[in-house]
Amino acid sequence: MAIKTSIFLVGDESIALGCVRRQLAGEDGYQVEARAFSYSEAFERLKYTSGNTVAVIEIERDPEKAYRLAEEIRFKLSDVHLVMTSPRNDPELILRAMSVGAEEYLTQPLIDEEVLRVFDAIRKKISVATAPARQRGQVIAVTSTKGGAGTTTAATNVAANLADRDKLICLVDLVLQFGSVTSFLNLDPSYTILDLVKIIRGAEPTFREDFLVKHASGVRVLAEVMTSVSRP
Repeated sequence: MAIKTSIFLVGDESIALGCVRRQLAGEDGYQVEARAFSYSEAFERLKYTSGNTVAVIEIERDPEKAYRLAEEIRFKLSDVHLVMTSPRNDPELILRAMSVGAEEYLTQPLIDEEVLRVFDAIRKKISVATAPARQRGQVIAVTSTKGGAGTTTAATNVAANLADRDKLICLVDLVLQFGSVTSFLNLDPSYTILDLVKIIRGAEPTFREDFLVKHASGVRVLAEVMTSVSRP
């Protein structure tokens, strides 16, 4: 029998946390705690959980306590995965949530399909992290000693070919200020690699798909710092 993912709700008993409980309680593979824990008691309870645990922290009641709790979990309970939620959809708020350790951010009111997508994505991350090395992803580097040699063309075509074979692909142009992957694919990203760097702060990075922009080929791109995509 597969181990279930434990869901800890942190904050006041609210409509949003109740939505998470209701949605996941009816799904195989999840075990949701019967009540929400306060910011002050959550850490002590989480210390005795396994790595197959997700803490859902509501920010709105007391943002500073929520952020401090998330940071404490991040640095002391690194096996516990974090989701943060708030009615606000401010990019700065989302980036701050991620900087303190959130892997996902849910904007309220919650949508059932989005709740399932987020938690299923985290379960997949847990599976990948515990999988044998041979089942994990690979890095393919495409490089050249000079510009104009067709590196971008080669890299994007390799990525598109692999995506066409149902592989999950992330394409990154590490020529940060003069890279051309986003313009080559005619993409207009909301975030760049610089935004990701801002939230890492020397700790093991967590990753959100929101940092990637998806191309029609299925390739996901982490945008370079500068992009020449033209805007109307």
